[in-house]
Amino acid sequence: METRSTGRMSWDWIYGRNAIREALTSGAPVTRILVARSAHGLPIDQIVQLAREHDVEVELVDRTVLDQRTGNHQGVIAEIKPARMLSLGDLVVMLGTPTDMDRVLMLDSIQDPGNLGALIRTAAATGVRAIIIPEHRAAGVTPAVVKASAGAALRLPIVQTPNLRQAVATLKQIGFWVVGLDGDARDRYDRANLSGPLVIAVGAEGRGLGDLLAKECDMLVRLPIEEAVESLNASVAGSILLYHLYREAAKRSALGR
Repeated sequence: METRSTGRMSWDWIYGRNAIREALTSGAPVTRILVARSAHGLPIDQIVQLAREHDVEVELVDRTVLDQRTGNHQGVIAEIKPARMLSLGDLVVMLGTPTDMDRVLMLDSIQDPGNLGALIRTAAATGVRAIIIPEHRAAGVTPAVVKASAGAALRLPIVQTPNLRQAVATLKQIGFWVVGLDGDARDRYDRANLSGPLVIAVGAEGRGLGDLLAKECDMLVRLPIEEAVESLNASVAGSILLYHLYREAAKRSALGR
């Protein structure tokens, strides 16, 4: 089992009003907030109020100061201490004995920050316990990802591992089943038995799951789409499956199963 500490989130500044508000609300290690003097309105007021409640310094600056760091700041940026990513060993301890409601999202080489952020946001909205991403040949948790996730990347546990297959093997050992999205799979996602603790594996844009990871899946499922459409965006496909699992789990819970 991998127990060593992995990398760190690779940013010092985050931007976007929703992301900064979420960072303050979730207790992320925000050290300073810069607000453009020309920025006004309720979202800015809320951020300033939250900063005061959490004893975070707020500085009023010229907009050009923010422009030098990013062109998409919405009038406010926040300085944040780099946070340690979880190791696989950390995740196993956090999960304990998995229940039928537990979901872990595994992303195989997602390279577009917008897709990664959108999937993290959907994962948070659907009760996913944690996300696993590879260390190499994939997007990391950057400011663009934090913004695209509306700050969810700051509160959802994220594991960055050099070996997704090893992560799969470890999670199987503690009781998880692994289901992968594959456009060529025989089974439709809405007709498959997807109960129990699950790892949901979603592949990269274009190529999908890597062959080696696909072979480690206990089941592969597909989303039915019209023949004229070759494939769905990775974040769209992953989100559809996550919401399906969320809805089905809610049904089982309501029935006491």
